[in-house]
Order: sequence, then structure tokens, then C-alpha cells
Amino acid sequence: MQSKLKKILLPLIILVTAIAVFVAMESMKKPAEKKEMEFKPTLVAVDTLEAKDWQFKIQAQGMVRPVKETDLTVEVSAKVLAISDTFFEGSFVKQGDVLVKLEQSDYLTELKLSKANLAKALAALKEEKARVEVAKREWKGRIDTASDLALRIPQLETEQANVEYAQAQVEQAQRNLDRTFIRAPYDGVIVASTTEVGQFLSKGTQVGKIYGSETAEIRLPVNYTELKFIDVGSKLVQSAPSPVVLYTNSASKKAENWLAYLSHSEAVIDNTSRMTYLVAKISDPYNLTGIHQQAIQFGQFVNAEISGTKANQVFKINRQYLTSNQEIILFQNNEIKLFKPEILRFEGKFIYIDSGLRNGDQIITSAISNPVNGMKVRLNSTAQKSTKTNELVAN
Repeated sequence: MQSKLKKILLPLIILVTAIAVFVAMESMKKPAEKKEMEFKPTLVAVDTLEAKDWQFKIQAQGMVRPVKETDLTVEVSAKVLAISDTFFEGSFVKQGDVLVKLEQSDYLTELKLSKANLAKALAALKEEKARVEVAKREWKGRIDTASDLALRIPQLETEQANVEYAQAQVEQAQRNLDRTFIRAPYDGVIVASTTEVGQFLSKGTQVGKIYGSETAEIRLPVNYTELKFIDVGSKLVQSAPSPVVLYTNSASKKAENWLAYLSHSEAVIDNTSRMTYLVAKISDPYNLTGIHQQAIQFGQFVNAEISGTKANQVFKINRQYLTSNQEIILFQNNEIKLFKPEILRFEGKFIYIDSGLRNGDQIITSAISNPVNGMKVRLNSTAQKSTKTNELVAN
């Protein structure tokens, strides 16, 4: 009986003793030191702002078209006698060049007849003047009592009118004869030729088309809000028109461009698109005098960069630094300062600000999620750019 009790109590004694020893040892351990978490502000990179004088550039697109465009039509009815070797599509002609010659025989005869009638009228007028002199001698001394009819004044006026009529007929006949030559009305390029030798043409028939080659124009759609940045409409436009650089694509802008000038505004805003149209002109588009790098053709689509007004002491900032709330993040005394600027102008990927900032202000260029005023940040000296923002975002 005692041996069974020992078997039961011995394990219990050993277990209680082990627990007591473990508790004693744990109570002798020093408590672990609690370290406070160290907060480190976010690292940021900044650019230093500097105001500069800028000239705004307005971008537009348009198609080159002629300033002068004329349908060549026949002014008298006749058969085509000859066609000039230069009267074909793409040919350049000078003002006054004969393009088509019509048969002249009928109009030469008409001119001869009208000249003959003029000669007869002049002879009749001379004869009537002689009769007037005879009548004056017959009424000498009592001419005040003579009637106009007695002095043959109405007859003289009739003959004078006949002479004027005959002269007009000669002039008309000469004009009709001249119209048998279809000439280039100005320097230009032939864009259509639609007649053949031997073809009979009635008055008013079109035989071709010509575009003036001296000047071309480009109609440029511009948002009406951009007009305040362009000098068009001022008194200075005609004496000092705004330059316009034309180019086909950005990659070849420097190597392939043409210098035009802003001529005028169409002065109407489209109700649907809210766009207005400016007209730029370029001299010698086909480079016949060698003033351009190369020719520009009618119908060609081009980009245009209009030189607008100048702004003094304005900050130019990359648009990507503008937050969704239209704010920029400034770095001041190791803190964030949110600034909502009055934006003077948006231009592509840049914005222009003319107030509220000072030279030397630092703008944070690092991406910060949920920035708030007074948020602590620290400057990343290794990432800070030595180049000022306005130089960084140069075109």
C-alpha cells in the first residue's frame, strides 16, 4: 500500500519542484528594454525656381493653299488655233504669257469694219463743222436772234455722238481681238488644262485653272482663348507681322521648315468648335527665287508655330509637378507648403505662372502621395538637381 502511494506522489513532487524552479528563474530575468521607433521624414528632390522673360508659342495646323486662284475661261467664241508648250499641269508661267490662241479672222474683220465706220463718222463730223461755220457767217450781226437749228448745233452734236459711238465700236472690236489670246493673269502654276487644238469654244467655256505662285496662305484654327497671347488685330500687324514657323513634323522641324508671317484674323469664332481662324502667308512657296530651304506645295499639310506675345519675369514649370488639385508642392524649412497658383497660360507640357512665387523658391519634384501642408520632409542632397527648373524644361 505504501509502495503504491510513493509511486503516485513522487512524480507529483518532481513536477511541482520543476515548476517552482522555472518560476524562480524567470523572475530573476531583467525586463527587455523598450526602444522608441525613430521617425524619418520622406526624402525629396527639389528644383530652384527662377523667373525669366518668355515668348509664348502657339501651335496650330493647316493646309497650304493659294492666295490667288483663277479659272481660265474664254471671253469670245472661236476655234482653238494653238496651245502653248507651257500650258500643262504643273507648269510655271509668267504674267502675260500666251497660253491659248483662238482663231482671229472674224475679229480682225470686225475691227476693220469698226475702223471704217469711225473714219466715216469723223468725215461727217468735219463736214458738219464746215456747215456750222457757213451758218455763223450767214447770221453774222444778228446771231443772237438765230435758233440752234439755224446755226446747225443739233446736227453738230449728232455727228459728234456718231464719232464717239464709232470709237467705242473700235475699242470693243480691239478688245475682242485681244481676247483671242488667253494669257496668264499673274505669275503662277497651271493646275488644269482642258482644251485641245481645233476645239470650238463658246464664250464662258473653261479651258484651265491657275494658282498664283507668288504667295501662299495657311488657314490656322486657334482656340479663342489663345488670342490674347497673339498680336493679331493690333495696329502693328501690318508693319511688324508675327513670324510663323511652318514644318511637316517635329523630328524635322529644324532641318525642314519655312518662315511665314501672320497676315490677319478672320475675326469670327465658330459656335461649335469655339475656334477662330488666323491666316498666315508665305512668299514664294515654290522657292523659285531660292529664299527657302525647299519648296512647299499647295495642298500640303503643315504644322505651324506662331510667335505670340512676350511675358516678363514669368516662371515656366513642368506640368507634371501640378497636383490633381491644381497645386504645386514647395519645399520650405524642411516642410511641405502647398501653393495653388494663378496660371497665366498652359502650353503643352508646361505651365506659366506670373505671380505668387519668388526667385529661389524650391519646388519638390519627387512623387509624394497625399501631401499636406506642414508635412515634414528632408532634402535628398544626392538627388538634388543643380540645374534650375527653367533650364531643365527648356524647349
